Amino acid sequence: MEGTLLITFQGIGASFGVADGTLFLVASKEKEPKRYEVNNPKDEWKRANDAIEKAKSELFAMHNEALVQGADEDAANVFDIQAMMLSDPDFLETIKALIETDKLCAEYAVHKTSISFSEQLKLIDDDYMQKRADDVLDASKRVCDILTKSQSDMLRHVKTRVVFAVDTLLPSHVMLLDKSKVCAFIAKHSSPGCHAAILARSMGLPVVCALGADFDKLIPDIRTLVDGDTGGVVQSPDVHTVSEFAAKMLNQVKADHSLGSVRGLPCVTLGGNVIKLEANISMPSEAKKAMANGAEGVGLFRSELLYLTSPDAVPAEDALYEAYRDALLAANKHHVYVRLLDGDENKHLFYPDTGYEENPALGMHAVALAQRHPDVLLTQLRAMMRASVYGELGILVPMVTSVDEIRFIKEYINTAHAQLIKESYAVAANLQLGIIIETPAAAMITDILASEVDFITIGTNDLTQYMLAADRQSDLMTNAYAAPSAAVLRMVAHIVSAAKVECVPVSVCGEYASMPQLAGYFAHIEVDALSMSPSKIPAMKKAIRALDARMCKEEYEKAVQASVITKL
Repeated sequence: MEGTLLITFQGIGASFGVADGTLFLVASKEKEPKRYEVNNPKDEWKRANDAIEKAKSELFAMHNEALVQGADEDAANVFDIQAMMLSDPDFLETIKALIETDKLCAEYAVHKTSISFSEQLKLIDDDYMQKRADDVLDASKRVCDILTKSQSDMLRHVKTRVVFAVDTLLPSHVMLLDKSKVCAFIAKHSSPGCHAAILARSMGLPVVCALGADFDKLIPDIRTLVDGDTGGVVQSPDVHTVSEFAAKMLNQVKADHSLGSVRGLPCVTLGGNVIKLEANISMPSEAKKAMANGAEGVGLFRSELLYLTSPDAVPAEDALYEAYRDALLAANKHHVYVRLLDGDENKHLFYPDTGYEENPALGMHAVALAQRHPDVLLTQLRAMMRASVYGELGILVPMVTSVDEIRFIKEYINTAHAQLIKESYAVAANLQLGIIIETPAAAMITDILASEVDFITIGTNDLTQYMLAADRQSDLMTNAYAAPSAAVLRMVAHIVSAAKVECVPVSVCGEYASMPQLAGYFAHIEVDALSMSPSKIPAMKKAIRALDARMCKEEYEKAVQASVITKL
């Protein structure tokens, strides 16, 4: 059939890259679990609860596996979110009631509850909550598969590389399918901002989504080309189209190969400007991988996952201490900057009395939460300070907006230090304190804040959100994040300049930090370090090493003069 009937479709490119494979088309509607009544509801609820706990353990394991396979930390966090959904009291109570009152079997009770909760989430006028609808279904299907012992590899009989086509792309599709058999994904629905697309993107797997009605015209079991850059899909391609795709794939392979050659080289421009490349991590095990990818330290160790995976509501001091110690040892004498617990939209899990917030992004954050729960703060600080003797540890305070907040944290640092010394614990003398500037308020008083701390990190994700008044979780606001904002970049330059007056080093984290097209800009304003997912370090290093002073100046001027940067 190849070369005789070229068929083209157009969707939205959700993950860059091109692929060539045979179309594997998944049935539009999966079979629901069998419904039957049980004689012993108490035993059936235990069966359901055991399956839920097993599913949660698998999801936490998938988070780590996603990182091993090259996913970004933010992308891998989808599995933690799914695990948290399975812990939701209302979700569990609904399942329990269906089993105990209606005597439904566990798998059907879970399935029925997931459908109900998913539909409710879709009706909420909040883009972030609507995205969770698919996550509820994905997590619940895992529980049902455990209960029915039907977990299986749907590609077990496939002998060739396939393009996996499905109505709605789920994170479990991306993670559980054999990557030696899947070269790309196509979805009828879904969006570039869905969790599955983000996960695939961070792992380098091409995705085309939102194919719409054209999806129903796809022909299974024939050669299919996918272009995740343009959103194009070609079936039964002619010789010319195959040649074009082959050339693009070859260029992609060459680019990937060239990145490996820079891992062990210094990160310095042709003009001698040194920029440290650091890693963002969420678990101590990630630090070793980061160092292998050329990281010169951990610029951001998020603590939230340590709390989410803890068997206790709040991890014990010893458990936190061991995690921070292990990260320092894995960093091999490089620094590790640990962010104090923040929580973002998951804060209610760490601080149950937080209550419902209409907009959690503008609700209570790090210091405000710490002021309300000083015991949680003190436990984390003690763990950090005990671990500090194993390397260079920095305490990183997020969402700072005033000097008073920094001084509040300093008071508790002093309290923790005094307690530990009294208890005969050793504490490093070189313990550093830093802040994350991620609000316009903090940015405008950088000079004042800098005088209180040892280092500053600029969190570009939240800074962009608050400066542009654009919810970064909303698919409706994707245009605001389509390219770097010149307004945000000007603010970054202001922060760096103000901090340098106080001789305080500045690093940048967030999406901007890993964009090679911004390398010249960052070099020109003399950013000290960039912190990113370990997998993105080689590409950024390659970009920096190719820059000279003229190129850096040109990229800077383009950046600050444009309203939105589309190309540098």
